[in-house]
Amino acid sequence: MIKLVVPVDFSTFSMQAISFATPLAKKLDAKLLLLHVKSVPMHWDKLDASQRSHYAEVEAELSLAADKLEGLRKTVAEAGVQVETQLKTNSGKDKIYAFIDAEQVDLVVMGSHGNYGFKEHVLGTNTYSVLRRLQVPVLVVKEDTAESNLERICIASDLREASGPAFSRLEKILEALQVKMELLFVNTPNHFMETRDIEALAADFMKRFGQYNHTLHVIDAFKEERGIEYFVEKEGCDAVAVITSGKSDLRQYFSPSITENLIAQVSFPVLSIKG
Repeated sequence: MIKLVVPVDFSTFSMQAISFATPLAKKLDAKLLLLHVKSVPMHWDKLDASQRSHYAEVEAELSLAADKLEGLRKTVAEAGVQVETQLKTNSGKDKIYAFIDAEQVDLVVMGSHGNYGFKEHVLGTNTYSVLRRLQVPVLVVKEDTAESNLERICIASDLREASGPAFSRLEKILEALQVKMELLFVNTPNHFMETRDIEALAADFMKRFGQYNHTLHVIDAFKEERGIEYFVEKEGCDAVAVITSGKSDLRQYFSPSITENLIAQVSFPVLSIKG
């Protein structure tokens, strides 16, 4: 069974992520996990009942968080989605991505701040760390994003071999969502290619890694983010999927920072998947 997870901190941003993820889970016939990680000043799981009684404030906060999670669980369940909740404690050593990674999920849905222009502020610590560390796809939605209505998704790729396996995984996810996929290559001055070379690269890429024929769109832009944003708005796509790589090769220019910049600049959902 497909498994989605939404990290929940009870902010308006995580509430938006739940609203967006719920119909996605229903469409995929997937299980939705609502995960809340509470920071505590000690290793809570190692304390027995008598020791925990000395930390009445922490116990009260955990009890409140459990009640809130239960309320969210009931709301999601009423929408006809299989849902479970988990309340974890963190003394500072473990990060949220470690908890998510342990669940072996297929997709993470997270919320982020509005457009402020400073990606560290927009993303927040949790979203930033999840994007950088997790290998599973991460879908980031904004607070003002409309409820999920994904019909057309732009897939931005460098069409390099290293991105191929991730493209194949992405195709399967989007096929399950029954969305139309638009393949985009952004041609920049720093990595300029002639049209015939791009077409040849795309043909070889799709032959090796694609299951379906996708229309190739080539956009000339000074920066990758500008080209992606222009195309999505021009074509009316509902979201963009970016295949990123952590490699330092200059030609491997779809780096994680491009996804982070996009999230900081645009209002539409961004799906990040690592090559």
